[in-house]
Amino acid sequence: MDKKQIYYIGFYVNKNESQNRLFQPSGVSKMSYIIDCLIEKGFFVNVISLCQSKNSFKWGCRYIDANSEQRYFASVGMSNLVAKLINYIYVYVNLFCILFTRKKSDVILIYHSVFLSTFIKYIRFLIRAKIIIEIEEIYAAAYSERGARVKKELNTLKGYNGYITVNNYLKSIFYSSNSVVCNGIYRFNEKSRACRDRHKLLYAGVISDKGSDVYLALDVMRYLPDDYELSIAGYGTDHNILQLNKEIEKLNEDKKRTACRYLGLLQGDQYDECLREHYYGLCTRVLSNENSDYTFPSKVLVYLTNGLVPICTPLNILQSSDISNMIVFAKSITPEDIASVIINESLSDKINIDNKLQELHENFCCSLYQII
Repeated sequence: MDKKQIYYIGFYVNKNESQNRLFQPSGVSKMSYIIDCLIEKGFFVNVISLCQSKNSFKWGCRYIDANSEQRYFASVGMSNLVAKLINYIYVYVNLFCILFTRKKSDVILIYHSVFLSTFIKYIRFLIRAKIIIEIEEIYAAAYSERGARVKKELNTLKGYNGYITVNNYLKSIFYSSNSVVCNGIYRFNEKSRACRDRHKLLYAGVISDKGSDVYLALDVMRYLPDDYELSIAGYGTDHNILQLNKEIEKLNEDKKRTACRYLGLLQGDQYDECLREHYYGLCTRVLSNENSDYTFPSKVLVYLTNGLVPICTPLNILQSSDISNMIVFAKSITPEDIASVIINESLSDKINIDNKLQELHENFCCSLYQII
């Protein structure tokens, strides 16, 4: 094989495996994009998936084409502690064998996760490889944990050969000549070109407890005229989804109309169609600026690349990003201010999103090639 190989490790699934394995949609989308960028620059990508089966045994398998290979480990499910322990040991042993026997010139790209950080920390000196870490978020910060836990997680990530970070602030922490920022998917979806109703809003993302982002999106509807509609597409625990549906029902009763509806978890063509039907995409993040600095809301670029106008709370990490001029920011995180900026929005009439995204895509691909 003439092409240089990249071993890309993370929680990835393709369409065939998505029905039977546990995964996070936003993480899979970002990995898919980076795989495409690596292939575009002439690399062969060997994807090693860490996704486990949901409730029952599943054999491992491989998918191979001209530019990539995907490996999925066998799994006994995640139904109890013993099953989880068996899976972890099996993955660690197989992962070590794969990495130890690869060619020395092959580069290892690792999607940062709590599952892998300690393992890689201890085996990195045995496998003697160029290792690049992709940091999409610092998990301790995303879950609003104390500063000491954030610092501890950051320390586990220091000293590698290169970094792909999700924002400029993280890049400044892991300062290296071999580093590049990628906020998300920069490739515009050509299928998303469509005439849209300016009164249709979409919130896409995780469904969490009361007081979280999705509930701020719901509250915004109380301050919008009656011709606005909100759709919610996302995933969460059964309890959180039940609670959300109760709040939607209450909002619709108060408004005496169907002001909001929950669409469930949409994927593939269904999700694309949903995005095409809406004009505004809400990013109503309530996480503090201090903790948001270690993350980046992936939904913002999903909205942009699918033709929606992102309406966002005033997060420092968004306002200082390369896509800030394509975002509409509310003055504060109050539902009144968010509703006001929606009613008065005019940015979408002034900016060429396609050209800016293409420029960001090309710059990222070139920078990615250089750090590899």
